[in-house]
Amino acid sequence: MINIAVIDDDVATGYELEKYLGKACDKLQIKSETDIYSTGEKFCEALETGETYNLIFLDIELCSSNGVEIGKYIREEMRNNQMQIVYISAKQDYAMQLFQIRPMDFMIKPVSEEVIYNCVKKYSDIFSGKDYFYFKTGKLNVKVSYDSVVYFESENRIVRIHTVSDVMECYTKLSVIEPELSDFFKRIHKSYIINPNYIVKYSAENVTMSDGSVLSVSRKYRKPFADYMVGKYSMEGEDFFNE
Repeated sequence: MINIAVIDDDVATGYELEKYLGKACDKLQIKSETDIYSTGEKFCEALETGETYNLIFLDIELCSSNGVEIGKYIREEMRNNQMQIVYISAKQDYAMQLFQIRPMDFMIKPVSEEVIYNCVKKYSDIFSGKDYFYFKTGKLNVKVSYDSVVYFESENRIVRIHTVSDVMECYTKLSVIEPELSDFFKRIHKSYIINPNYIVKYSAENVTMSDGSVLSVSRKYRKPFADYMVGKYSMEGEDFFNE
């Protein structure tokens, strides 16, 4: 079951997205509920009263508010990194502003039914296929949700699981863990596998995660990681890495 929010001040667009989302979820056999908000203010009021969503389709150019600011509110004030944001815009020049909000996707209007289907499938593949990472620490069997994992860190034969609220350890290797993870997690070093949703800053040589950790990107992984990030934010790689 996924809870979806659509925030768009164009009522017709909002209902069209709801229709496309319903069809996509039916094809993928995913139970879903979709709420439509015509203003960013109404959406934020709903969040303040305890409403939660797994997936948000957020128009950037809202009449009375700004989708970028709403994203910052979710990430910085609510400190919510689990809520997945998909930005929708008629323009393409928001890449740098959106980076620290860490959206799952970015779509250019008009949005087609196929694009929505692919986006929902991407969400399902990343977050619904394998919900938890299971491991043993001492005599305890533990599970943590994948979307709460900031990064995995290896030291000798110990792997530390850094989550949004804790750091735990298990006796294994990253090479054993890596095949279990979805493609969403990215290897950046022999000692690190990261969740890109928690990157707040990066260059060719290192990434800064949401918990303040600065992790090295080894030469072996720089190009595939750079290609992934450039593609994700539709940037010119050379300009971005020279920031």
